[in-house]
Amino acid sequence: MGGNLDNQAQEFLGEIFGKNHKYEVVDGDYGSGMIVEVEGAKDYEVKELSIDIGGWVRNGAYQDVASFDLIRAGSFFPSIEPEDGVCEDWDKWYRSKYDCGEEEMWDELRTKVREWFDGGRSDWMEAEIDEGNEGYTSFVLEIKPLSLEALEPGNVPKLDEINDFLKEMKETIESHKKK
Repeated sequence: MGGNLDNQAQEFLGEIFGKNHKYEVVDGDYGSGMIVEVEGAKDYEVKELSIDIGGWVRNGAYQDVASFDLIRAGSFFPSIEPEDGVCEDWDKWYRSKYDCGEEEMWDELRTKVREWFDGGRSDWMEAEIDEGNEGYTSFVLEIKPLSLEALEPGNVPKLDEINDFLKEMKETIESHKKK
């Protein structure tokens, strides 16, 4: 890879996650890991990547990443809390907005996550949904290798694939909103 560090990072990240996105490395330690923001990402799209590099291999005069220890892809879903943040009966309020209770919604979303990574990805990936701060829900997809194997760059799902899945999550949530 030639050029300045920003161009090198864009080229490197584009090879792994897809070239049709603009990546900006915002933090990290050279050679071991980095925090990357995906420019222009909206709700229900990957906004941040946290990458822990596992190993390197020499490729002529250069070194290439051979494996990753862990990749986290993070997104935010808009708040589903009361506008004023105060609610005496959460379940009643929630059911006034959705055709199911909160636990039912979470169960359905968790099932979608399991189905997605069981579709050929479960050998090398785990996923989880976390409730975030300030009324947002964060979706964190953790991609990590089995204990005795390496997560190679070619095994990492592209950002567009992850974003398509996040849009399915959005559709699930939207389908439960009361009209």
